[in-house]
Amino acid sequence: MFQIIFGLAVLAGLYVLIKAYINRSPGQKNAILGRLAIAAFCLILVGLVVTGRLHILVALAAALFPLVKQLPRLLPHLLDFLDRRKRGAESPEGTTSSRSPTGNLGVEEACQILGVSPQADRESVIEAHRRLIQKMHPDRGGSAYLAARINEARDVLLARKG
Repeated sequence: MFQIIFGLAVLAGLYVLIKAYINRSPGQKNAILGRLAIAAFCLILVGLVVTGRLHILVALAAALFPLVKQLPRLLPHLLDFLDRRKRGAESPEGTTSSRSPTGNLGVEEACQILGVSPQADRESVIEAHRRLIQKMHPDRGGSAYLAARINEARDVLLARKG
């Protein structure tokens, strides 16, 4: 019974992929073929684990292999993340600061962050800040670092307008 269900699931997946493949550009077709290869590999691993022909730890190691290939590219980001966490843990309250790590943002850089001109009025700065913070706020899936930079840019420009 399991084999029939598994076979139907594979056929349904192939049907969906073929439909998606037909009306795509060559670059998109290559991306779809790459995803199809990864999906087929994962399905084969799941099938072998479920039927008892492959131990689950071996399957997990095989599934993690593509991530290991990306490790050199991801390592600098991981080290930067760990460094920021360490600096946040060393703050007096034990929480990360909402200020940027540099603490000294210039007017030109603040204008670039908010996407306003140096002559922008108070309302333009506030509107640009509101638009960006809605996209980058940590509660909406954004980065705490970017939200802090956006807030600091707003503070610098509003203080300048005084």
